[in-house]
Amino acid sequence: MNTARYATTMLDFLTYPECLTNLDACDDACFYNKRLSERSRDLFTEPGNVSVEVEESSTGDEKPTLATITNDEYLDKYLLLPPDDIGHRFFILKPSNTAITSQCELHISEAMIRRLLTAFKVMPAFLDFLHAFGTNPDRSFGGCKQKIHFSGRLSGYEVCYNFKSAVPRKGKPPHNWSIRQTAVYQKFVYDGGKNIWILVQPETHVRERMSSFGKRSNPLEHHILFMSAAAANWRAYFNDLETLFLDMTINAVEKSVGTKLADDLSQHPHRIRGAGDAADSLIVEFRNVQILQKFEERVQMFKTALEINEDIITSLKALNSDLWEFTSNKDLDGKIAWCHINTSLEQLLADILRHKRNVDCLLTQVQGRSRLLHNALDYQTQFEVAKIEQDREQRRHEERVERDRERIALENERLITKIRREKTFKMSEKTVQDTIGVKIMTIVALIYLPSTFVATFLQAGIITFKRDDNTVPALPGLQFKQRLQYSRESLIFFFIIAIPLTVLTLGVWYTLDKQYQKRLKKMQQEDDSMFKP
Repeated sequence: MNTARYATTMLDFLTYPECLTNLDACDDACFYNKRLSERSRDLFTEPGNVSVEVEESSTGDEKPTLATITNDEYLDKYLLLPPDDIGHRFFILKPSNTAITSQCELHISEAMIRRLLTAFKVMPAFLDFLHAFGTNPDRSFGGCKQKIHFSGRLSGYEVCYNFKSAVPRKGKPPHNWSIRQTAVYQKFVYDGGKNIWILVQPETHVRERMSSFGKRSNPLEHHILFMSAAAANWRAYFNDLETLFLDMTINAVEKSVGTKLADDLSQHPHRIRGAGDAADSLIVEFRNVQILQKFEERVQMFKTALEINEDIITSLKALNSDLWEFTSNKDLDGKIAWCHINTSLEQLLADILRHKRNVDCLLTQVQGRSRLLHNALDYQTQFEVAKIEQDREQRRHEERVERDRERIALENERLITKIRREKTFKMSEKTVQDTIGVKIMTIVALIYLPSTFVATFLQAGIITFKRDDNTVPALPGLQFKQRLQYSRESLIFFFIIAIPLTVLTLGVWYTLDKQYQKRLKKMQQEDDSMFKP
């Protein structure tokens, strides 16, 4: 076979896939070219930072040879069909950072991938599966696309797909498993039985199956090895998910609903716990519902991965039937090989259907427990709302009582003030009347007091007038000094009696006034205590 035809368009490789001459009518080469350029920074590394492994398996029992391509010159060596003693050539596209394989660029440049795809005239549909990787991966994308080539007769075929597999990793459940994707492209040429493979991010357990590729006679058997490697960990992954689910939700079906939040979930953050030491009390928090929702999404991703692999196996069965229909060598060995491939694919399909039934059953249980937790959370919420409403009503009652108490106190204070005002008014009125009487008495006393004092003083015998023996009284003013007599003893005696009597009178008045003030103060205190709220 003339291998030079695989490089006829190499000069235009930068426009791949527009440079291909074997495009189908449904291949929008312009769209694929533009999309590949737009996603170049997300998918590929810089030209000086590339590392592509090339593994070649012979048709015999020799061990595969492995080489690493780091530049374009070294790549040109592998851009032609393999020699006759090489049955398989694998181009392995690895992640640029092995620590974050699921979200990093492929360790190949855009120019190099275009050269590789142009050299082997890879069908543009393979780019759909390539775009599922990079820094913004599309983990839900999957399926299988195929193309059969004719050159007067069946000359070869192309097939590409993106299968899912469960890969164990370090961590605690549910983070001890990861669903990874691997893109596979195969171009088989019947003339010489040559296989060109492109594997994107194959896992370790997938690469281990590649060691036995040289011993396979039918090219579709290699895909059975890939799909069986993809299904190797499904059962263990399902068992871990089921165990984790039962451990998380066992309390949801065995305990009654509690009404207070759990205090300690540090032992097992995903488990739905009871309320403290109450063995029959279920406590549901909103984060429990969130965790179960994330778990349901993980199970749904598991189901999606199984469905993707199921579609791939179904497509491979259809490809096997088409190849058998178009082959010209329908001998007994070919019939046996076809039946062997078909039976193997049927077994893989049966395994996937069994896993799907188990996942559907688990998904139904998860959805049921999720509804149960939602109901329990609603019950707790309603209880808490009722309790809050009850506390609120209690506070309202207390506020009403307090307002009534304040209103009564205010009314009492107003009543007391009114009574005091009336009493004060009466006392003031009486005081005014007493003041008027005292004023009148004072005025009268002031009028009569001087003359009374003079009369009293004259009657005391201190000053006397002599009377004449004449029968005719003397005229006033005549011989006044001769008739005036003054008694010193009487004056002294007057003051001796008058002064102590005055002091005694003032003392009695002062004592009576003090007693009256005390009695008035006591009456005021009694009035205050009587109207005190």
